[in-house]
Amino acid sequence: MFKKQYLVLGLILLLLLSACSKTMNSGEEGAISGEVVEEKIVEVVLPKDGQTEDEVIEITGDETKEKTNEELKSMYTIEGEEGDLMSLQPEAYDPDGDDIIYTFSEPFDEKGLWQTIEGDAGKYSITVTATDGELSTSENILIVINPTNKAPIIECLEKIVVKEGENVVIDCNIYDVEEDEFEVEYLGWMNSTEKETTYEDAGTYNVVVRAYDAEKSRSAMIEIVVENVNRAPVISGLEDELKVMETELLELDFDVSDPDGNEVEIEYSEPFNEKGVWQTKMDDVGVYDVYVLAKDGQSTTKKEFQIVVTQMNTAPKLVFMPLIEVDEGEIINLPIDASDREGDALEITINGWFKTQTHTTTYNDAGNYSVEVVVSDGELKTSQKVFIIVNDVNRAPVFKIVG
Repeated sequence: MFKKQYLVLGLILLLLLSACSKTMNSGEEGAISGEVVEEKIVEVVLPKDGQTEDEVIEITGDETKEKTNEELKSMYTIEGEEGDLMSLQPEAYDPDGDDIIYTFSEPFDEKGLWQTIEGDAGKYSITVTATDGELSTSENILIVINPTNKAPIIECLEKIVVKEGENVVIDCNIYDVEEDEFEVEYLGWMNSTEKETTYEDAGTYNVVVRAYDAEKSRSAMIEIVVENVNRAPVISGLEDELKVMETELLELDFDVSDPDGNEVEIEYSEPFNEKGVWQTKMDDVGVYDVYVLAKDGQSTTKKEFQIVVTQMNTAPKLVFMPLIEVDEGEIINLPIDASDREGDALEITINGWFKTQTHTTTYNDAGNYSVEVVVSDGELKTSQKVFIIVNDVNRAPVFKIVG
């Protein structure tokens, strides 16, 4: 019993004299096994000369209560911070000079070391045991790991996918667990939370989101994928209405371009041929709804428009009048039959032997004659020469009365 008491007293005194070696070292988060004890303020009082175990007290704030030496053994406290390397270096002695072996409860290893990491904040009751191979003495140590400053937390999507022409919006949840003030910056392809893409931005990009307070920083990388958007060909220089006169040649003239530089194929609706040409004919007068297609293999642009074929002015038509043969004294009636395709008003003019459509011959008109019939619409005219034969008519003698 005397040997054990010396061993305990030596262990307590040496633990008090051996400072905890602390080395700052950041690490990954993880749970450490060990008992987390309830927080309390402890002051350890060792027995004075002449005191018994029952006369030793523990002071906890304003409250005072009696404690035994065995209870006081678990009240020695060592403090550190998250990230510190905690080192227990007991130096007990054995009155018999035996070798002493030390063991430590978790989370300390067999060498009395514990590399704390972020997330280890708390209070742990640790047992240190000294043994000479036959007898053992244990001491309970209260390890207090205080929280260290933590970098801001960044919660972001790992990947954002948009199409060309759309906006990229980075919406991260960023906060500081200690409620410290912090700043955020965006590095790489974007330098803010929003970016409007163009039709030249197809590709994959990286953006680094960095949040930092006065001491620590944390970064997160976001992959931005901008998908290519095919743009349809553009047809320009083609009016909504084109006018052409019948019998004229209509050849379409316009521009086609592709914003993405793709090859474009052009198609025409009837009555155009594959080259966009239409040779109009007489009587093609009317309004035609037509279109042009521009295709790049993925998208098609259709331009609809109208072709107005107007009527051209044509000369009046005059039905042919054959040779007219009459006898003297008969009436000549020119069989004029004229028309105008466009419905224009016609003016008829007769030139030659007589100037009217009808003419009465006399008994002195025997012979061959001709007249010209001219029909005009005011712009164009048609004419025909009509040949006339007037036959001589024999008349009976007439007595001349002598008065």
